[in-house]
Amino acid sequence: MDSVNDIRLDYRRLKSSRGRFPVCGVELRNSARGHAEVAFSFAEAPASNSAAAPPFDLETLACSLPSYPLADQAELVERIRGAAQVCGPLLGEPTPESLTDWMAEIRIAQAALGIQRAINGDAPLNGPGVPVVKSRLVDERGNAVFTSFCLSLACGLEGETQLEGMFPRMPWMKRFSDEGSCDYAFVCADSLEGQRIIDLHLITFAQDVPTVDYSFMTAYFDALGHDVSALGADFGGASASRLANPGSTRAEEAPLDKSDVAHLQHLVYALIALHTEPVHVDLFKSDGSRDFLAFGTYLSSLWYDFAMRLGQVKVGYCVQCGRGFSLTGHRGMSKEYCSEACRTQAKNERRRDQVARLRAAFMEGETVAAIAADVYAEMAKRPAQEAVRKSLRTWPELKRAVEDDLKRGDGAFTRRCVDEGAVDEAWLARKIKALGKR
Repeated sequence: MDSVNDIRLDYRRLKSSRGRFPVCGVELRNSARGHAEVAFSFAEAPASNSAAAPPFDLETLACSLPSYPLADQAELVERIRGAAQVCGPLLGEPTPESLTDWMAEIRIAQAALGIQRAINGDAPLNGPGVPVVKSRLVDERGNAVFTSFCLSLACGLEGETQLEGMFPRMPWMKRFSDEGSCDYAFVCADSLEGQRIIDLHLITFAQDVPTVDYSFMTAYFDALGHDVSALGADFGGASASRLANPGSTRAEEAPLDKSDVAHLQHLVYALIALHTEPVHVDLFKSDGSRDFLAFGTYLSSLWYDFAMRLGQVKVGYCVQCGRGFSLTGHRGMSKEYCSEACRTQAKNERRRDQVARLRAAFMEGETVAAIAADVYAEMAKRPAQEAVRKSLRTWPELKRAVEDDLKRGDGAFTRRCVDEGAVDEAWLARKIKALGKR
């Protein structure tokens, strides 16, 4: 075995049953082919002997980038680096991963999170966080044939994506049956301007699909450029392929409403199923905490955990920077900041605002007592007044105002500063002496 394979084998020994590697460093760099990639360095100790990994979930991954395109590339790179430092490789190998794959998976996670938040009532169904197009297919007589919910997702660069490799072979179908409806999720892959695109179509019927509706459905996908004829056996075998042409149909877009919630949930289920393909039962390698499930990739583990708590999915938004963060499972006091850096920045800004307010109020004639009661209302009276005086004594503009007052010979402003304790008396004595005042 060559040295490269030896190293890779050693790295695989570090991977936990949940597919996670203990990462000690992350570098974003250009690959030999000129594409940006995320490269990792790993701790030498086995995962079982290392400190507990920091918390990370699919919501955190989704919130690692804003839901809109970010103009500042440096910030985008830094956010990806921060997420990668915590969670390590997503796709199952201790090798560099495509930055495009990372961004694609974050966008997919954002779509799932946005839909689930709308399902849970935490976001509007027709808001920007639910990128689902609803269409009704009607026949030439205007009769509804079925309803389609479509979600299109970029999954990396053509010929370069590892992410698509962990998905089932396309086209792929999954059936969901509830009381009063039957849904079929079709997932097809295509290329557009060098990008690989995953199209997820959820087709819903009032009952299990009859063969005639299957013909309408295959015609619908043919019009979209997707061949799903190979999936006909799942509906009725060869009989489906012998059906006559179902005739002309048209699609009519419609807004989402509350009656669509169950179908949107199936859409989320389909995204979960796509990502949990590598999950399997392994009685001897699993740690037992997941009912003997072993995860081929850390990404599949994140999606599995997401599936286990869909009703509790929750996101907060930092009051300082507006960045989203996971609140799933959070208990205790409400969380307002995404990081200690934002908490510290907000504290410093509050302090600067308080100082600016109190100084402006003093120059407008307010007393120290009144200013302290307004600006430091949460503090006791004496320490609040002393905090105001300290801010005034260290203020260069106040010292210049006192000096100007002394030069004019008026002294009224200086006497007020002395009476309020807003000026250091030793400094004042030196200034009076220097100006020759008595």
